Amino acid sequence: MFKTDSNKNIYLNRGDAMTIVLTSTNRPFIAGDTIKFSVVKRNDYSTVYLRKLFNIEEGGESIELVFNAEDTSFGPVLKDGPVVYWYEVELNGSDTIIGYDLDGPKQLILYPEVPKED
Repeated sequence: MFKTDSNKNIYLNRGDAMTIVLTSTNRPFIAGDTIKFSVVKRNDYSTVYLRKLFNIEEGGESIELVFNAEDTSFGPVLKDGPVVYWYEVELNGSDTIIGYDLDGPKQLILYPEVPKED
């Protein structure tokens, strides 16, 4: 499962692939831009569970951030319900384009997965 809501919260089963379409509001993305997507522990920006860099090769009004199952298998294996993390999206190391703002943190709610077979 992967979905987002109007508050930019992300709902995801641990270990599922997801593709986020990111649309620019200030200026178009240009070749050479870098996007950093980070997932941190709720209330603790110093504990980073996922940090993935995306180098933009072709500019435009929107881009896709693609995550595979390995990317979304961070944190402990969940046994009894979802865990809430916070996330942030940064452009070129200097502009937070999605993250904690006047509306509060942007949440990534991670749901349990069935363990993989050996």
